[in-house]
Amino acid sequence: MACESLYQVLLVLLLHTEALGSGSIFQLELVGGPSKCEGRLEVTYRGTRGSVCTDDWKIPHAAVVCAQLGCGPARKAVTDNRFGAGNGNLCLSQIDCFGTEKELSACGQSTFSWVPRERMWDAGVVCSLSGISSVRLLNGPNMCTGRLEVAIGNDSGAVCNDAWGSQDAAVVCKELKCGAAMEMPSEDPTMSSPSGHVLLTSAFCSGSELSMSKCGTRMTSSGAPCTLSGEVEVNCAPNSGSLSLRLMDGVGSCDGRVEVQYNGTWGSVSQFHWDMEEARVVCRQQRCGEARRVMRHSHFGRGLGVVWLKDTYCNGSETQLSDCGLLISSQTLSPDIEDAVGVICEDPVTMLVSPLLMVRGAFYFIVYTMIHLIYFVVGKQSSRPWERGLRKRFPKSEEVVVYQEEEEQLSTSPSNIEKSKAAL
Repeated sequence: MACESLYQVLLVLLLHTEALGSGSIFQLELVGGPSKCEGRLEVTYRGTRGSVCTDDWKIPHAAVVCAQLGCGPARKAVTDNRFGAGNGNLCLSQIDCFGTEKELSACGQSTFSWVPRERMWDAGVVCSLSGISSVRLLNGPNMCTGRLEVAIGNDSGAVCNDAWGSQDAAVVCKELKCGAAMEMPSEDPTMSSPSGHVLLTSAFCSGSELSMSKCGTRMTSSGAPCTLSGEVEVNCAPNSGSLSLRLMDGVGSCDGRVEVQYNGTWGSVSQFHWDMEEARVVCRQQRCGEARRVMRHSHFGRGLGVVWLKDTYCNGSETQLSDCGLLISSQTLSPDIEDAVGVICEDPVTMLVSPLLMVRGAFYFIVYTMIHLIYFVVGKQSSRPWERGLRKRFPKSEEVVVYQEEEEQLSTSPSNIEKSKAAL
């Protein structure tokens, strides 16, 4: 009973711990504003409802909230209490977002705590009512290269290059059904002609999203031209279908250095932005079962070709590597400079043979046991006729023994001994 009670306690603690890290522990609502996409942010966490402290509340936080609520791009991270103060004396603190998180509870989730509001105000968010409906590339030689334009509601415009990264470009290429994103070697004057109308100033993609509408974004309020930098240009490789993949210089067919084929040439993959999510996709594409380890620092050698993939962004559920966000380097990177990544997957032969060995071992054990059991039963049965025959052959064995004993007694009697002496 004591062990069972301890097991139940441990099970409850385990489920509670999983719930805290599951990413679904926050219930969000914007209140006090003109719409469901604008207002003071209120959060229900561990049965307590309250507001969010304004300490270090910025646009990346607002972008995550807007995306989680199904609103459009974030317009503003509000810190001036314009939507009024929340009820109670507590606010949720220590939330640290990068903007790429899928939910607010994924932002610094190990430090969530309710703290006294004191002099801090309550955080608010202003989101666009409409999300990004489509993207396209303009002024380029084809639909996979050009200046980025996004459509939001009935409006369309450019995106500023202030915080644009390779992960954002990878999502655009994926959404347009083009190939991998490619680094822009230099600005193209044709594509760089400013549009004069800007909709987004920032994008916060992780690289694994299927479209920009799934990314956190910041929408400009004025539509003015980009001030710090130019407008975003994207260069995608033509879509060549599934990316050819192989594992080299490993012990078997399911471990080795990851290599991809691009433009007819095989090359390795950089270890940057490479983790178990990417390894799972490679093992799945190679039909090698589950991923076991990621091997960095050219563990399986540097290879003889070039390094093609500079960045890889997978969520781990993709069927093949070409479904992930990819960035191909614009320059030919030498394997001597860039460390190549490798993976170790389950060996399908081992996966098949191990169960067979277990079955064969169990079969042999059963056969061995049955043989010995049959031998014992047959031996027992065969001994019974022999015993019956022995009894038939010596039916009065007990009488013979008695007779022998009586004869010995007679031979050793005093009278018989005297007779023996006289005879001598």
